[in-house]
This record gives sequence, C-alpha cells and structure tokens, in this order.
Amino acid sequence: MYNTTAKAGQDNTFSVKVTNTGTAAIENITFSSDKPDGWEITPKPEKIDIMETSSEQAVDFNIKPPPKTVAGDYMITLTISGKQASADRMEIRVTVETPTIWGWVGVIIILIVVVGLIAIFMRFGRR
Repeated sequence: MYNTTAKAGQDNTFSVKVTNTGTAAIENITFSSDKPDGWEITPKPEKIDIMETSSEQAVDFNIKPPPKTVAGDYMITLTISGKQASADRMEIRVTVETPTIWGWVGVIIILIVVVGLIAIFMRFGRR
C-alpha cells in the first residue's frame, strides 16, 4: 500500500514508475482507477503504445478531490494493464487536507466571540 497527501479542490501529483520485467514487449498499456465519487484521476501520459523488455517509464497521476471533500483518509486503486499483461492493483491511501485558510477563519471567529464576551461582561458586570 502506498500513501500520499492531497489538498481538496487542487491538483496533486502522484508518480509511478512502470517497468516491463518480462521477456517480450507490452503494447497498448492503459491506466484505470477506482476512486471515490467526484474525484478526478488523470494519468500523464494517458497510455503507452509500446514498452520494450527491461524498460521503464514514469507516469504522473493527477489526483484532484472535490473542493468540499472532508479532511481524512480515502482509498484509491490504480490498475495498469496492457495487451499482453497486466500489473497487480496498486492501492493508495490519500490523506486529504483542507486548505489552511479555514483554520485561520476558525481562529478569527473564536477571537471575535471572545472579544464579544469580554465586552458584554465589562458593560453589564458589577460597577
């Protein structure tokens, strides 16, 4: 199992090295994924026409969770298959982080509430 992090609503790259360890070339290598609803997973390149024996190629997967994804861990599965062979399924745990602006918004709201409570106690408190 592999791990990566992603920010909700943003493009996030996960790189995979595809290697042909067999004794013959593999043609028409394609990529597919099982992912949560609303997620976009796009490989670059989208397919490999031919991969000779003992060769390798890097493939970047762009993982984009929806903007309103709740922070937490999600599972996606990548499958790489060709005309002559297919690889095992690759499971990836994606830890989604929310943008840091929401943390600051929360801090500002808490400060406003605290200042408001202090003002109320000062105005209506004992004199």
